[in-house]
Amino acid sequence: MWRTAIRKVISQCDFTVEPGYFVYVKVRDLCDAGRHLLITRDADEITVVTRSDQIPGLAVVAIHKGHWKLLLIRCAVPFDCLGFLASIGVAMADAGVNITMVSAFSNDYVMVAEADCDTATQVLITLGFRLRTFLPEGS
Repeated sequence: MWRTAIRKVISQCDFTVEPGYFVYVKVRDLCDAGRHLLITRDADEITVVTRSDQIPGLAVVAIHKGHWKLLLIRCAVPFDCLGFLASIGVAMADAGVNITMVSAFSNDYVMVAEADCDTATQVLITLGFRLRTFLPEGS
C-alpha cells in the first residue's frame, strides 16, 4: 500500500539538474552563510555545501575531492510520504549510483558525482519524477 502512495506522490513531483558544480567543504568558521546552499553545524565541525566558485573566501579545513551535481527535487507532500527518500536511495543504489541526500522543508537535494549525473537523472525519471528544464535567458 505504501508503494502505491509513493508512486502517486512522485507523479506530482518534479526535479531539476542545477547548473554548475557543488563541493563539500569543512570550514573553521563561516562569515557569509547566505551565498551557500547548505550549512551543517554540529559539535565537531561546520560543513558547507556550495557551488565550486564559492570556495574562495571560505576558511577551508578540507574539501571533498570531486565535483558533485545537484538534483533538486520539489516534493508535492513534504514530510508526509512513508518511504519517499528510501525509494530514491534504493533505486540509485540498484543503478550503481552513490548519492548523498539532504532534506529542507519543501525540497530534497540529491547530490551525485558528475560522472553519474545522467544515470541518476534517468533513475528519477524512471521512478516517475518529471524533469523540469531551464529555459535559456531571454526566451
